[in-house]
Amino acid sequence: MRECIYCRQLKAPTAFNREHVLHRSMGSFRNPLLLECVCRQCNQRFGDTIDLTLGRDSPEGFGRVWDGVKAPEEFRRGKGKYTRIETDDLAVRHLYMHALPAVGTNRFAGLPAEQVVFMDGDRKLSRLVDDLPTPTELAALGFPTAELQIGIMSHTPQAVIDALLAKGFPRVELGERLPSPAATFKGELVFTITHPQLRAIAKIALNYLASELGAGTAMLGQFDRIRHYIREDNVTDSGLVKSAPPLVPTSRSTQATLAAHWISLERIGNTVLSHVCFFSRTCYEVLLSELPFQVQFAVGSCHVFDIAAREVRACAPCQSGYRKLRSGSVTNGTALTPRRL
Repeated sequence: MRECIYCRQLKAPTAFNREHVLHRSMGSFRNPLLLECVCRQCNQRFGDTIDLTLGRDSPEGFGRVWDGVKAPEEFRRGKGKYTRIETDDLAVRHLYMHALPAVGTNRFAGLPAEQVVFMDGDRKLSRLVDDLPTPTELAALGFPTAELQIGIMSHTPQAVIDALLAKGFPRVELGERLPSPAATFKGELVFTITHPQLRAIAKIALNYLASELGAGTAMLGQFDRIRHYIREDNVTDSGLVKSAPPLVPTSRSTQATLAAHWISLERIGNTVLSHVCFFSRTCYEVLLSELPFQVQFAVGSCHVFDIAAREVRACAPCQSGYRKLRSGSVTNGTALTPRRL
């Protein structure tokens, strides 16, 4: 029998499959770090929820296209709950738009969502098809029904008309199609980083601890708080994962910046910390534990995931001090150096 480091249930070895320390959505590597202490049920549960959100609805998800891990046409967008477009362009700023990454760092495309546009002269108000107001609610927003024109953006306009009727609107006749948004516009892509993404990052950190120190260490009670945070949808323990200053992997021989992810692990007193960085751009600090340990052990490891070379390499960890990063030493031709964004 084998015990899962997340659900802590004893199961037959056949109930386990290989878990990647860093989810495969962040790139394919010839020598990935793998675990055999996460059961299939937990693996599937995380893959369908928090891992999926991190890979599609986050800066890291968009970075997969920007850094060449994923082709734009292969990108599958998330629900858009944590990603939005802000623009001052009068032609499109009233529309709900899904953001899709485009080739070139920080470039994106806006795909109009299925929605209804209520128009009163030059004023426009959009609502998603599954969030339509009633005429009374619309009037309270300053859009009296009697003076409105209604536009529909949908592949199934008749279904939207039926939804409007169900809300109490008079019958809408299909007329001219609403004009498509401009081919290009200036806008800002805004991400909201909250618990689904943070839990996925915490899982990477605990996976890495299990990879470096063994499953037995990862199952110690000192790590129950972070384990509970990762597992439970309703836990909002926001103090465990925080944004951190990025450290960028560079080549010792050429001093060139590497397009890479990296994960580190260290212990300062009773505090066990991990840092998880994606695409040499965004970095997070994960507080794995700050409880006393009965057994003394040293922690200090770091791995760099080189995206271009598709290799995972060990690197000497930075000695940060609690919640304070500084540049570290060099191993295997790779160094971590501070970077301002």
